Amino acid sequence: MKTALGRRLVRELTHHKARSAFTIASLAAAVAGMWLFALPRHLDAVMDERVEQDQISDVILRPNGVAIDDDALAELRAIPNVSGLEVRSRYYTSMQVGDRRLDVQLVGVRDFEDQEVNVVAVDEGTLPASTPTRQVLTDPQNRRSGLFSGQVGQEIAIIDFRGQARAAQISGVGSTVYYSNYVVDGDAVLYLPVSDLWALAGFDVFTQVEFTVVDRDAG
Repeated sequence: MKTALGRRLVRELTHHKARSAFTIASLAAAVAGMWLFALPRHLDAVMDERVEQDQISDVILRPNGVAIDDDALAELRAIPNVSGLEVRSRYYTSMQVGDRRLDVQLVGVRDFEDQEVNVVAVDEGTLPASTPTRQVLTDPQNRRSGLFSGQVGQEIAIIDFRGQARAAQISGVGSTVYYSNYVVDGDAVLYLPVSDLWALAGFDVFTQVEFTVVDRDAG
């Protein structure tokens, strides 16, 4: 369901085609292929603190292959009512854990130490680093659901776009509410530096733009 602010953001994206080079015009041209999601901010009181901590997204746009560079991000940040913005890449694949193969959603984070929306926080262990043996965070819902125990220091293998198994190590346990929800679909969720995801996925573009928005006209 689109919120009023979500609709306003889409109008900004689609009506300002005169904005420079990218960017907004290119994104607007692709708007028919975008998925838009608005997550209600009026959640149960028990969730309020976590929603605030995670800066959970109000709107998510999936630009279907439109390249998003720093100039594009600056233009998107300048849209009225945008209070936070994050770009992420997702890749659906499988991983080998011992003699088991599990479906997994990989979430590529541009900078774990500087996140504005759907903030992935570490509950145990350390942030993942891009190393010869790539590191990942496992979502705690993987363990709670019984999908994957995911112990810190555990070695796994992630299947890349060529079908080859690539070694990885769990550096910690971490989560954000938005992505934890994917575990209910039967997919494990792992977080890693976006450059490592791109190497595994065989592409180097962001697959979604995540926004928080505010009503600057309110009051």
